[in-house]
Amino acid sequence: LLLLPLLLCSVGVCIADTTEAPNGGDPAEANIEFIHHNQQQMVDIINQYHDKYPKMTEIKSIGKSVQNRDLIALRITSDIAAGPQRGKPMFKYVGNMHGNEVVGREILIYLIQYMLDGYGTNERVTRLINTTDIYILPSLNPDGHDSSSPSGCGEMNGRENANGVDLNRNFPDQFSDPTSPIQPETQAAMDWITANDFVLSINFHGGSLVASYPYDDTPTGSSTYSKTPDDDVFKMLAETYSNAHTTMHLQSASNRPCQAYGYYDYFVNGITNGADWYNVPGGMQDFNYLHSNCFEITVELSCCKYPPETQMKEEWNINKAALLAYMEKVHTGVSGFVADSVSGAGVADVVITVAGRDHSTQSTSIGDYYRLLLPGAYQLTFAKDGYVSQTVSVTVPTGDTPSVQANVSLVPVNAAKYIDNDMLLPFLQNLSSVCPTLFSVETIGQSVASQDIYSAHIYGNVTATSPHVLLIAGVHGNEAAGREVLLRLAQFLCESYVSGNTTVRALLDSTHVHIVPALNPDGYDRAIEGDCFSLEGSLNNNNVDLDTTSFAAKPISEPEAAALEGLMQEHKFVTSAWLSGGLLVTSYPFHHGNLNSSATENLTPDNGVFVDGATRYASRHGGFSGVRMSSGLACNVSDARFKDLPTIAGFPGGISNGFALSRLRDSVHASLDMSMDDHHYHNGVLSWRVYTGCCLFPPASELTAIWLDNKEPLLDFIGQAQLVLSGTVVDKATGSPVAGALVQVADRDSFSTTSSAGRFWRKLAPGNYTLTVSATGFPNQTFAVTVGASPSPSSPQVLSLSATVGTTTTTTVATTSTTAASTTTSTTIVASGTNDTTTTEPQVIIKVNATTTTTTSSRRSLLRRRRALRARGCRLSCRRAGGRSWPLQRATSPRVLAAPERTFNCAARRTLGRRGSTSPLRPTAPPGGSRSGAVSHRFSCARAAASSPSSPATTRPSS
Repeated sequence: LLLLPLLLCSVGVCIADTTEAPNGGDPAEANIEFIHHNQQQMVDIINQYHDKYPKMTEIKSIGKSVQNRDLIALRITSDIAAGPQRGKPMFKYVGNMHGNEVVGREILIYLIQYMLDGYGTNERVTRLINTTDIYILPSLNPDGHDSSSPSGCGEMNGRENANGVDLNRNFPDQFSDPTSPIQPETQAAMDWITANDFVLSINFHGGSLVASYPYDDTPTGSSTYSKTPDDDVFKMLAETYSNAHTTMHLQSASNRPCQAYGYYDYFVNGITNGADWYNVPGGMQDFNYLHSNCFEITVELSCCKYPPETQMKEEWNINKAALLAYMEKVHTGVSGFVADSVSGAGVADVVITVAGRDHSTQSTSIGDYYRLLLPGAYQLTFAKDGYVSQTVSVTVPTGDTPSVQANVSLVPVNAAKYIDNDMLLPFLQNLSSVCPTLFSVETIGQSVASQDIYSAHIYGNVTATSPHVLLIAGVHGNEAAGREVLLRLAQFLCESYVSGNTTVRALLDSTHVHIVPALNPDGYDRAIEGDCFSLEGSLNNNNVDLDTTSFAAKPISEPEAAALEGLMQEHKFVTSAWLSGGLLVTSYPFHHGNLNSSATENLTPDNGVFVDGATRYASRHGGFSGVRMSSGLACNVSDARFKDLPTIAGFPGGISNGFALSRLRDSVHASLDMSMDDHHYHNGVLSWRVYTGCCLFPPASELTAIWLDNKEPLLDFIGQAQLVLSGTVVDKATGSPVAGALVQVADRDSFSTTSSAGRFWRKLAPGNYTLTVSATGFPNQTFAVTVGASPSPSSPQVLSLSATVGTTTTTTVATTSTTAASTTTSTTIVASGTNDTTTTEPQVIIKVNATTTTTTSSRRSLLRRRRALRARGCRLSCRRAGGRSWPLQRATSPRVLAAPERTFNCAARRTLGRRGSTSPLRPTAPPGGSRSGAVSHRFSCARAAASSPSSPATTRPSS
């Protein structure tokens, strides 16, 4: 009599009354024959179970072996005809990669039968099949298995494929190339791994008893611990299998499981890091982790590679619980669905990063995502081109299968609005939370209408010699595209650094990037989106043009311009770029001049550097908006909205001298007394103006193209800041840096000022130059330098200067205009009270007389240059208290601003989204650098009194 079990079904899970197998064991094992299976027997069982369970199985051949055997995998899941299903992560088991290691092959054949026959009767198995997309590949090396030796515990026959290649040394590796051509079996596995969205996997081997996890090799090839960013997750996964295995976790010095076979290794808790055991380049588990979403470990199942058939039932019994327990771990961590906010459809290939973990995964083809994580609090960022990135905070709870679901809705950029003033700070603070070790935001002042003006500071593992670059937008409030481009740049730099983008890491590990996205927020509020022509919103609320009139004033009186000027004095910028609008061209100083003269241009002595920088920007402009900047087309030619404007000649190569540009636009721009760019140049900062497009306030639908147009040019512009002459001025008597020294290039009406660490930077074209250093308390020091054309990027040269008072020293500096890699040249200038010359490797020092009791002509010159700044007192140094006014007090712990007799102390200042600590702050420093009393974005004045210059600096740990 055939007794049909009574099925109890709920929510798609059917569990039947269990009936014992004829042998009294687990009924799901009733049809398992615990034998060794040859290739044909394995294929027959897979076909048989597919025929028996057609709605739960699918046979897939992932490729062919060298001898043309199919590499067969069986897919197992409920409702298989539905295809990929939301909430069902993909899981795989792979066996028999080494043909002579057969235990994995056999227990996977048994597992196929056990799970399918147990569906509906075994609650655990039923739940797994209903919630998981399972793939089982019993043999990746059928040719090797066919040539292996039965019952050969240590035999090597059949280990390799038919071409004699070890498949587990044949995958592309992060540290070395495969020693043999990629084999058909390897290529099939690679294609299978990368074409599917597997989340978790095991690669089964034999010859030991241990669960091994990545990395499998090291850069040097030594057998040392090689940790992944997810080392904690991999340890948990390895322990899951080992602890559920009957004996694997019981190893000790007195219990070495393979001692009888001549192997004396033992593994605490039955797990090991792969490379810590022995170095395996080209392994499959590392390939999974590095090239897909999949976390894979390698499990060595038995000391004997090919045990006798009589031992196979025991091998199944000691592994059965571990096979199920490990499979359940695919549901741990964070999972969810990434949807398009407009259509509701799933968004594929969204890059998902976890703050503090240098490893990203991606959403699946249907928008699902699965991120394996241990219990704890995490921040996940979801990013994809064409969408506004989103960061969510999640907490993975404790439990047997700890998991949490977090669905995300991404807004398409074309559907996104401009980031208005009320959303500007939340946007920047979100980036600070995503990249807390890279990104900070602060107020640098307030507008006429008391709106905060923000500055973002982005840097990686910089040193004291790293240059500072300034990017500005929104000087004219109606030129709105620039602010959006800079906000997207800030987001791109932050997220790309965290996700391991090597280009961005190289930039931020060598350069400070400062972004002021909206200098004129009041004007922006008055401007109108989609208005390509009107000047409404161009001026600030005092009806002042922040570009021209404000910087021509002595002292600078407009609060927005004063805020920017304070930032300029705080950080010694090498270069700057202002993203403007209304044209498609990059311009360079001078922008001011006499429009009544016959001159067509007004060039600086650094014209060669300016032309090169403008040309680089224009030539890298992407043209995603329909026209490349380098085409030089005027707006009435390139943009149909401007077809009725008067025809102008355009801009050859997409570049123009600023004064020449002003002549073309004199109906709008009258004679300029002093533009912002020219003011920056006179203060030692080489500044370019980038007109991002013809429409002043383009509709939001155009922003993605404008961003892509400017993305590569901006990254190149940041990198070019490395190509500078740099140096340090120190007092030889004390060894301390000389801050505030002026470094001036002869025949140039501009100067660089040393930072609090005595550093200076000056961008120069190849050629011969005379530099003059002026510092309070020291006589002027003049010396000659030669800037060469092409250094070796791998051996950055140091600028070595040697002179005594009254002499001139000539030295050679190498710079290049083709690469930003390791080409900053460095100088140390040492002020001394003697006239001898001393060499300190690797630098030759300059010694000049120190006079501290007289005011020299150089000091008077310095005071004249700073008269306007000095009048603002504390505004220069501790200028931000939420952008409002500050009470000035005589300093009890003085900070010298312009001269010893002129000291101030100031009240509290706030820093928003800063790295780490809370107010009141003390000076802190990036790695390799120090900050004394000089105010920085990470310094907040104490409420009672400002910190003194001797306040101790701290160093943040490396990110």
